[in-house]
Amino acid sequence: MDIHESAVLDLPVSRVWSAVNDPGVLKLCVPGCQEITVVDPTTYKAKAVIKVGFISAKFDNIQVRKVEATENQKLVFEIVGEDANRIGGFKLNMEVKLGEVAGGTPKTSLEINATVDMKGKFASLGRRLVEWKSKGMMEEFVNNLRGLPT
Repeated sequence: MDIHESAVLDLPVSRVWSAVNDPGVLKLCVPGCQEITVVDPTTYKAKAVIKVGFISAKFDNIQVRKVEATENQKLVFEIVGEDANRIGGFKLNMEVKLGEVAGGTPKTSLEINATVDMKGKFASLGRRLVEWKSKGMMEEFVNNLRGLPT
């Protein structure tokens, strides 16, 4: 399943870049995220609780890996997680692109392109429900970035 989200943020590119590279900020911005631990500069472990339909899943060992980083322009993540009760899991490949928006005050264009593969009960919930939840989480992430101080 492919997910696309784009927005213009009233923040300079350097601030958005710092935010998407800061595990503490990501913890605050990613819906359901409870903890992020830095393993090394390109690898994190995370914990999250996500509810999809009637299923609430606790992910205790999400692996986040930065595959590519071009400063102030592009980040590519590979994220893999399995529910603690082994009822389902996911693999997410996500590309985040940033750009400066011309004009008076500093603004950033943000484009997120992601491919999500679900397995287990999550896959059986139905594509539309999972797409709806995934899109909602992306929108919430972007709105949380909007709320960051300049």
